[in-house]
Amino acid sequence: MQKEIIAEIAVIAAKEALAVKDTIFAEAFDARFHDVKLLMKNYRRLKSHYDFTSKKRWKSFLSILCIIKPN
Repeated sequence: MQKEIIAEIAVIAAKEALAVKDTIFAEAFDARFHDVKLLMKNYRRLKSHYDFTSKKRWKSFLSILCIIKPN
């Protein structure tokens, strides 16, 4: 009788431990997914800003060359 109770308690404890492990894993996965989303958002923002400023600088550079260049 005692062994059966211990075995039943062990099974219940193992199920609870797995449930807690799955919860912790899911939370960690969500946090990593959120971090990746945030990094990609910042990367896209930086890339669009860089593309805009580099085109602006290139146009500015060309306009200066046109002014300096003798005809």
